[in-house]
Amino acid sequence: MVALVGVVALAACTDTPSLVAPETTTTTAPLDVTPVPTLPLPDGFVLPDTRGVALTPVTGKPRPAEDEPPLPVYGGRARLSGTISGPDGGVGGAVVRLERFVGDEVGTVEVTANGSGAWEAAGLLGGRYRVRAWRTPNLATLESQTTFLAESDDVRLDVALQRRDGQGLQAALDVADPKVGRTVTVRALLTQESVNGNGIVEGVGVAGTQLELALQGGYRFVSSGATATTGGDGFATWQVACTTPGTHGITVSGAGLTTSVTLPACLPADPVSSSSTTSVPTAEDLDVGELVDLPYEGPAPAGTYQATGTGACGTSYEEWRDGTWVRTVSFERSLTFENPTRNWRAAPGAGACSFRRTA
Repeated sequence: MVALVGVVALAACTDTPSLVAPETTTTTAPLDVTPVPTLPLPDGFVLPDTRGVALTPVTGKPRPAEDEPPLPVYGGRARLSGTISGPDGGVGGAVVRLERFVGDEVGTVEVTANGSGAWEAAGLLGGRYRVRAWRTPNLATLESQTTFLAESDDVRLDVALQRRDGQGLQAALDVADPKVGRTVTVRALLTQESVNGNGIVEGVGVAGTQLELALQGGYRFVSSGATATTGGDGFATWQVACTTPGTHGITVSGAGLTTSVTLPACLPADPVSSSSTTSVPTAEDLDVGELVDLPYEGPAPAGTYQATGTGACGTSYEEWRDGTWVRTVSFERSLTFENPTRNWRAAPGAGACSFRRTA
C-alpha cells in the first residue's frame, strides 16, 4: 500500500524588495510542518508527472447582453424599392424582409407591398443587404437577392414569387442492404407544400390518403396487400421481402401522383452453415400426401408441397445448395424443391401455412 503525504513549508520573506544582497545576516523563521492526513492509494498506482503540463485558458466569444439593441437599419439616406410579382401579376400584401449585415451582426426590418405589389424602404443605412419576400400560404421565393448600398444609393430590386402549394410523393426502403429472405419496410411519404410565417416552404404530411405499391422483380408482400393509407405524419408503409438477388424497383401511386424508385441491390441470403463435403443430407421419410405443419425442422425431401386452407403464405426455409444450407423465403402457395430443405418457418410478419406433399 502506498501513502500520499503532503508537506506545507512556510518561508520568511521581506516587505521591501532589494536588488543587492544585504550585508547583515538574517535569521530564518522556524519551519512549521503541519501533518496532512494520508490518502491510501491502490497497489501499483503511479502518480502522473504534471510538472511540464501547460494549461491553455479556454476563451469564447462574449455573449451579447440581452438588452443590447439589434443592428440598426434605419437612420441613413439610402433607399430600396421594387415590385413583388407572382404567377398572376403583382402580389399585394406580400411581406418583404430586409436584412442588413455588418460583420457577424444583423438587423432586420419588414415592409408590406401595396395592392399592386410595389414596396419601398427609405432612410436606410449603408451596408450589405439581403432581400426576400413571400405571402402565406402559397407564394415564396427560394432564393434571396443581395445588394450593397452606399450612403445615399437608391436601388431597385424586383422579386418574383413562385406558387408553392403542390403535393409531393417519395418512397424508399428502410435498409441499404436488403437480403433474400429478410423482411424490410417500404415507406412512402405524401406531403403538401405551404409557406409559413417566415417565408419558409414546408412539406406537411397528408393523412388519410390511400397509396398503392407495385412491386417489380423479385419482391413480394409479406403481411399486407398493395394498398396502404397514410398516417398523421403522411407516411404509408408496406412489409416486403426479396426472393431473388439483384436490382429491383417499385412504383408508388396515389393522390394523382406516381413515383418510381430503384431499390438497393438485393443480396443473396446468408449461408446458414458450411460443410467440407458435397454429399446430400439424408432427408426424413415424408410420403406423398403427408402434411407439414410449421414450424418444421426437417430435412424434408425434394418434391412439391401445396399449401392447405386459404390466405397468403410466407415461408422461410433453408435449402441445401452446393454443399451448404442457404436461407431463403417464398410467398407462393406451391413450393417445389430440387434439394432437401429444413427449418421451415413463417416469414416475419406473414401467416403460417400448412403444406401437403403432392409429388
